[in-house]
Amino acid sequence: MPSNTNMLQAALLTSGLAIQSAYAYTQVNVPSPFMYKNIDPIVFPGEHGKSHLHSFFGSDAVNVNTKTSDELRAGCTNAENPNDLSVYWVPTLLAQSGNSFVPVPVMRFSAYYGLGDTPAEIPIPENLQMLAGDAKAQTPAAMPEEAHAEWWCENDAASPLDKNGFPSKTCSTHLQQLLYFPNCKFQRKQLNRPSIG
Repeated sequence: MPSNTNMLQAALLTSGLAIQSAYAYTQVNVPSPFMYKNIDPIVFPGEHGKSHLHSFFGSDAVNVNTKTSDELRAGCTNAENPNDLSVYWVPTLLAQSGNSFVPVPVMRFSAYYGLGDTPAEIPIPENLQMLAGDAKAQTPAAMPEEAHAEWWCENDAASPLDKNGFPSKTCSTHLQQLLYFPNCKFQRKQLNRPSIG
């Protein structure tokens, strides 16, 4: 099984998902990925096969060249909210099956936009691009300080983690991952740029 440091990179390209309230909290739920592809429009724009395998959720208009929210709005979404045309992708967790590797089934993908005690002064900007982690990191020390992931078994008692950060025993229900993105503060002058990442 690949190490979690190699799998930690995840990405988001928003399609105008707005957080309007003073202290906002939004949750996006998607039942399963709509595709698996070796593309990453943020890290390797325009380059097929250079990325590790990703599981994609949200707008099906994403491709290797996607850069804008307008492009994503041309598609359909598999999110519970039919108006959420953002796209989310995470490295695909693979399990060995004989001599090959197969994607581990995903029960649900959820993204939480929580601002905690920080008031939202402006909506999430168009064309926002975010990364968590570093696909090139080979050790936990090489990861950006604010990026980390946690793995655990849903509804099971806590168990020791193996050397890759996964539970050391088989889960009785579902394997869960919590992936942290860096906190953001947008400056109004940045909103004129085509992408923020």
